Amino acid sequence: MITQQRLKQLLDYNPATGVFTWIKSARGVKRSKNRVAGCVRTPPWEPYIVIRVDRVLYLAHRLAWLWFYGTWPQNEIDHIDCNPSNNAIQNLRTATSSDNKGNARTSKANTSGYKGVSVHQKTGSWRARIRGYHLGLYSNAAEAHLAYMAAARKHFGQFARAA
Repeated sequence: MITQQRLKQLLDYNPATGVFTWIKSARGVKRSKNRVAGCVRTPPWEPYIVIRVDRVLYLAHRLAWLWFYGTWPQNEIDHIDCNPSNNAIQNLRTATSSDNKGNARTSKANTSGYKGVSVHQKTGSWRARIRGYHLGLYSNAAEAHLAYMAAARKHFGQFARAA
C-alpha cells in the first residue's frame, strides 16, 4: 500500500480540480513531468479515474484522500455530486456503503421519473420503496416521491439524494 510520502514524491494533486499530475517517473517508467496521471476506467464499471503507481492500480479519489489528509479512508469515498471523475477534495467525503447508496443517482431503468417510485402492477398506483421496504401506495408519483424522500432523510441523512 502506497504511503502519502511516496505518493507526494511521484504525483502532485490539485485539490480544487481533483487532477493528479506526474512529478517524476516511477521505477523506470518514462513519463513527462506535469503530464496528467491516470485514465478513466471503462464499462462495465463506473467511470472512475484510476492511476497505476509502482505496479498497483489505485482509484484516484482514494489517492486524493491520502494525498490531502495523509491517511487512507477507513470507509468508502462518496462523490457528493455523483460524478465519479470529479476528484476535487470538496467533492469527496467518507461514507459507509449504505450512505454511498443513499447518494446514488436514480436508476436508468426507472420509468417514474422519481427516485424510489414505481408503478404497483396489481393496482396501477404509485409505490414508494426504500432499501426494499414498502412505504405505501399513492395516487400519483409526486406523492410517492415525497414519502420516499422523508424516509431517505431518516435513513441517509446528509446523503439523501432526490434524483
